[in-house]
Amino acid sequence: MLTVRIIAVLALVTLQGCADCLAIGAFGFKVTIQDNTTQRAPKTPVTATVTDGDYVGVLSPHSNDDPPVFYGAEEREGRYQLRIVAPDYQTFVRENLHVRRSGSCGYLQTIEMTVNLIPVS
Repeated sequence: MLTVRIIAVLALVTLQGCADCLAIGAFGFKVTIQDNTTQRAPKTPVTATVTDGDYVGVLSPHSNDDPPVFYGAEEREGRYQLRIVAPDYQTFVRENLHVRRSGSCGYLQTIEMTVNLIPVS
């Protein structure tokens, strides 16, 4: 009987300790995309995608920031390729970006970066 109570108390403490972890909703990527010359939003529409095997995710801006900040791969671990395409700019590709979980509750570790798109001459 005592063993059952101890297990029940430990289970309750564990659930309470990680209850906040379940409501995080973290993104794997937070990417600021800007024109290399002006450090402002690119002059043309931007498409940013991440791929991991068969998974393809489209990053999207979540505000009207200038330069814009794109988010994606919500609560998804993986080893990604990031590809950013915009007319009148060189395509940007970065391979082997590893989004991981860490800590006692397995928080998703966001990759934050700034990409400077280079205009095509």
